[in-house]
Amino acid sequence: MNQRFLEVIQREKPDYLFVQLIYDEFLIETLSRIRSIAPDCKVINFCGDDDSLFFNYSVLFLDYINYYFITQPAYIRNYEKYGKKAYLMLGYL
Repeated sequence: MNQRFLEVIQREKPDYLFVQLIYDEFLIETLSRIRSIAPDCKVINFCGDDDSLFFNYSVLFLDYINYYFITQPAYIRNYEKYGKKAYLMLGYL
């Protein structure tokens, strides 16, 4: 799946890529290759489970994601500590 995904990125050269990384859908190498295939592509990730995923999963991908849509306001500070911008997906505090 990762190889086919990269083939689509190569063919389409998207401006934006919206993903929802929850488990091991994409290899880190795959996300890294997106930068070389489509360097202008902005990668956006939706994460609704920062309470269980941030410190043991999401932090692994911080170098490959440009923006985060999240659902837990308390985690905005965690993303900022790593120099990343996170936006509340649900639009309330």
